[in-house]
Amino acid sequence: MFEWIENFEKSFQLLKDRLTAAQAGKVIVYVSRQLKVHKNNYPTHNLELAAVVFALMLWMHYLYGVHMDVFTNHKSLHSESSLVVEVKKGQQLDLVLMELKDIVLLKMMESFALGYDGIVRFQDTLCVLDVDNLRTRIVEEAHGSRYSIHPSSTKMYHDVKKIYRWDGMKKDIG
Repeated sequence: MFEWIENFEKSFQLLKDRLTAAQAGKVIVYVSRQLKVHKNNYPTHNLELAAVVFALMLWMHYLYGVHMDVFTNHKSLHSESSLVVEVKKGQQLDLVLMELKDIVLLKMMESFALGYDGIVRFQDTLCVLDVDNLRTRIVEEAHGSRYSIHPSSTKMYHDVKKIYRWDGMKKDIG
């Protein structure tokens, strides 16, 4: 049986004082909840993002009509996969994609778009060139990820196509 003792109360009051003093006139939200059993196998990145979404949903009635900035110290929410970085670098060296960028800029092709970062995307997915076995490494990372539980090729295809796109992708993954 848990008993709330004086030391707990002192620690709680100290934490409360420090949190309220740290606000400096701004609202700071702290939310906590028990992790559901089925979420124990989720990747850390997904859990951290879900926590941000949960806090926003919980406090959304305060957020309507106001500007808000969300800050997080979760490093996995700030970093990009090294393969994504390679895809972006590779695009800058490919002559076909450079021509495609010009066509997209002239708005002559609607299914392709140029992102804020200057990267060509097909329906919000990164266009992947077949250089340096990049496509093979993307498939291997998706299959060999520590979060992967040997999904079927169809599920893996659907997971990978959320981020990447190339001709013959379904055949390469299957």
